[in-house]
Amino acid sequence: MQRFGDIKFSDKALVDTSGIITGDIQLQGKNISFEDGSMVVIQNLGPQASGKITVNATDSIQFSGSLKNAPDQITPLGTITGVISSKLITESLGTGNGGDIFVKSGNLFLADGGLITARTYSNADTGNIDVNVTQLIKIKNYSQFNPLLLSGIRTNIFSNGDSGEINVSANNVTVSGGGTISSFNLGNGKGGEVKINVNEDLQISGFNSEIAAPTTLGGFAFRKGNSGSTTINVARLSVSDGANVNTATLAEGSAGQLTVNASESIEVSGTASEIGFSSTLGSDALIFDATFRQLLGLPDRPSGDSGSILVNTPVLIITDGGTVSVRNQGLGNSGSLQINTDQIFLDSEGKITAFSASGQGGNIKLNIQDSLLLRHGSAITAETTGTFANSQSSINGGNITINADLVTLLKNSQINADAFEGNGGNINILTQGLFVAPDSQISASSQFGLDGTVDIETINSDRQIELTPLPKNPINANQTITTGCSARSDFAIVGKGGLPENPTQNIRGNTVWNDLRLITVNKDIVNKDTISSTNTSPTTISKAETIIEARAWKINENGNLELVATNNDYLSLRGNQTNCNKK
Repeated sequence: MQRFGDIKFSDKALVDTSGIITGDIQLQGKNISFEDGSMVVIQNLGPQASGKITVNATDSIQFSGSLKNAPDQITPLGTITGVISSKLITESLGTGNGGDIFVKSGNLFLADGGLITARTYSNADTGNIDVNVTQLIKIKNYSQFNPLLLSGIRTNIFSNGDSGEINVSANNVTVSGGGTISSFNLGNGKGGEVKINVNEDLQISGFNSEIAAPTTLGGFAFRKGNSGSTTINVARLSVSDGANVNTATLAEGSAGQLTVNASESIEVSGTASEIGFSSTLGSDALIFDATFRQLLGLPDRPSGDSGSILVNTPVLIITDGGTVSVRNQGLGNSGSLQINTDQIFLDSEGKITAFSASGQGGNIKLNIQDSLLLRHGSAITAETTGTFANSQSSINGGNITINADLVTLLKNSQINADAFEGNGGNINILTQGLFVAPDSQISASSQFGLDGTVDIETINSDRQIELTPLPKNPINANQTITTGCSARSDFAIVGKGGLPENPTQNIRGNTVWNDLRLITVNKDIVNKDTISSTNTSPTTISKAETIIEARAWKINENGNLELVATNNDYLSLRGNQTNCNKK
């Protein structure tokens, strides 16, 4: 077994094989560190493909420390900073493609502007970046001397060349404080794809307070070229405190597709109130503030389309202002958003949104095996405003389709498909149960156009109807229904009174029989006040007839039930049941 020692680069140490003809660079060690602006560089100035950089460490690789080496210079391609940070870098300045970068380690740490990057300033393509870490990747913050120098893993194109891929795999990954894993397209070529594979947790959080920029993972277009797609495969994804996982355009190019496959859960939560950003999982065309647009040479309004989103996960939680969205704040169209999951929980102004300011609205499709719950001001919206459109009446709202066993809206929550002058979108909900609190709503409206429709179906005709087979041996009715003593006996259930009493039992109750009939008196009885004092014969009352307890009943000529003394012609209330069915 080979045993490797540590390798340490410090105080602007440099390993360089740049030139018209470039060479490969390979580093092998136990712990490898790059400090104080130290770097490994290959600049390709010639027509042939560049050499590659390979760094293998059995324990860890660390990038940290930056320093001011020269004053900044402003060029037509942007500002060239005089600050240098520790990095691995391959570049193409000629017609030959840039070199690939391969990093393999137990752990990888990038801070203070530490960077692994492949970029091109020409019509040539950048190289690919492959990072394979068995344990933890931790990326945080930016250079203390220049907040534009972000810590991270990144490809950049500045002209007509295409960007290579970024492939990152690890057990756990955390990116915070404005760090990034991204492909930046500042030219006319094709943005690079970003592919992330994480066995356990991928945590993206926080923002860069100096330039009001969120921590990011994804692909971004800043000029005419499109951004690449982003694919994430992970067990658990967390996006918090204003961070963004998205594909986006800020100019003429279009944003790529975002696909997230999380085998356990996705949680998007919180905002960065200082910079006004929500934590976002999305594909967007965004308008930044004037200072940021001027700094990067961006147009006032993006004209590219935002991309689409596909999310597959058992559990999606969106809380505290977090957002899953396809948005276009500029002139282009919004993409579509599809989520396949078991449960979606939105709380405290969590949102799922498809928004378009001028182009056609995006559609939202939610396939939910179990439940969808919205509460405390949460919302699912597909909205268009027609803000910059030439003909606002043609800009229609997007559609919302929800298929879930249970849909619940509580505490001022809403599901809306709205438009301004165009037609409102349509809302289709297929569910086994829909519960909407009085303070919540579902609507499809247009302020000046035609309202959309809200279609709620609670029975799914496409679902298989399960039937219970009848028993092979039918039940014998004679064994379950008691035959009464009279030939006129019936077995009946009428109205809502439930089953009748068992006909073989006595009538039960707590009422005691009282005979309320008047006692018979002598016909000669007079009022005591009129009895003559000379009348020596006392007034007499005849003896009352013998009282016989009513023990039977009959139906009289008026159809009323009458209780009578025992008579063989009537049905006894307490007859001898033992002789009822004697033959």
